[in-house]
Amino acid sequence: MGVSLEAMKRAPKGFPHYRDRSDLLSQSLMTTFRNRGLFPTENHVIYSFRHSFEKRMLEAGLDYGLRCLLMGHATSRPAYGDGGSMTYRRDELLKIAHPVPEGLFG
Repeated sequence: MGVSLEAMKRAPKGFPHYRDRSDLLSQSLMTTFRNRGLFPTENHVIYSFRHSFEKRMLEAGLDYGLRCLLMGHATSRPAYGDGGSMTYRRDELLKIAHPVPEGLFG
């Protein structure tokens, strides 16, 4: 949904160059964000996006189990079911989706 959906439409196979190479991805993103002045402050890092994602989900009232699932976190309680249907997950994430700005991908 939102800008993430548009990005994946343009890269339907994902980004295999970075698969299982999280250090390389972080380094590339840090360089790009710094060069383009995209960090709000000098103290921000790429990992800040994970914190922002978690905070946005929390403030939107997303279920704790779903937040853990989406963040890739383990929980101490037994897993029941599959974490909810894709419709449920979509509807929850729509609460925090960033819309595609006009002309962004044009």
